[in-house]
Amino acid sequence: MYAGLDIGGTSMKCMLLDAEKQPVDTTSFPTCSIDGMERAVDTISEEIGTMLKNSGGVLCSLGIGCSGPLNIKTGVIENPYTLPGFEGHSLTMALRERLQVPVLLENDANTAHVGEIASMNVSPDNSIMLTFGTGVGCSIRLDGKIFRLPGGVHPEIGHIPVGVDADIPCYCGKTACLENVLSGTAINRDAQLRFASSPEDVLRTQGADKEKEKFRKRLVKALADAVLGLSIIFHPQIIIIGGGIQDLLVEYIIPDLNCLLERLLQTYGKTRLIPARKGSLAGCYGAALMAYTEE
Repeated sequence: MYAGLDIGGTSMKCMLLDAEKQPVDTTSFPTCSIDGMERAVDTISEEIGTMLKNSGGVLCSLGIGCSGPLNIKTGVIENPYTLPGFEGHSLTMALRERLQVPVLLENDANTAHVGEIASMNVSPDNSIMLTFGTGVGCSIRLDGKIFRLPGGVHPEIGHIPVGVDADIPCYCGKTACLENVLSGTAINRDAQLRFASSPEDVLRTQGADKEKEKFRKRLVKALADAVLGLSIIFHPQIIIIGGGIQDLLVEYIIPDLNCLLERLLQTYGKTRLIPARKGSLAGCYGAALMAYTEE
């Protein structure tokens, strides 16, 4: 068996693949990073052990997708903001010692991207995946390969500027960065601050309330700024929208954005915007596929 683990800010999802790369079992459990790395290693090992016992399989390797910044060579997580308690520790080393199998660590946007591409009948050579949840992640695939910066560093686009200001500064110091406007954390925060309502209650008005419609339009603009900037630089054939608030974006934000792209991308290129197909399982599926290759 080959295991894939997707570590989110609130929960972890794990999937087992068999030797034919077919899903055998999946499970989900709380992240609770504040309890520290040792407790996380215990929980992950126990959950994988239970899945293996139920399936009657033997583990060959484990792939992990996790929000960055992180060091894929040392397995050290360098993000104290979305995973407090994990920073500075090598998750791969700890799990390698516990499970006695090869363990790889990868940015969670990359693992989700791999999972999405693998589920397509025909995969494009150039594609981008944006994931919106606790934060904002990005994965870029050029000529069929994951794009990395020198040294294997993952490009983090969550803090690129967009033309929309939030009321509260981001931990990066800016008010107008993509993550501080369009992450699930930011949308929930701003909907509560401005309207004392959930994002769904605010966005479903669809023009019936001028202030709420103004709130929705600012989200459209923020995503448009990010998508257009990435399209100009990388010329992807598709941009995949995924993550924990995918459904919210697809219902209330993407339709307006698609109309805007039809006009603007005549100049910038021919990028299509599509929703993720594997949903919340894309990350653990992609991580398991990468573990299969690693082993």
